[in-house]
Amino acid sequence: MNYDWFRRLWHQALDAAGLLPHPLWPTETINIHRMSRAYTIYVSLGGGHGARPFYTTARLGWNWDAALSARSATTEGSLWARMATI
Repeated sequence: MNYDWFRRLWHQALDAAGLLPHPLWPTETINIHRMSRAYTIYVSLGGGHGARPFYTTARLGWNWDAALSARSATTEGSLWARMATI
């Protein structure tokens, strides 16, 4: 699994749970020293839960390390398949 695929599945899970992004754009930060990414999004409960004037929000986030991308791009099986074609 790569970063873009994980992020797409993350948003599908948020949509399925009825959590709406608040504000609309998430924050993605790249650490150029470690080549890791930090992803943060604020969500609110959708569907008019009748708690006015209060709103429930949460900050959700995760970190993606560059080593995870390298592991997902190359597996031992793909390495053997490449060596077999040489």
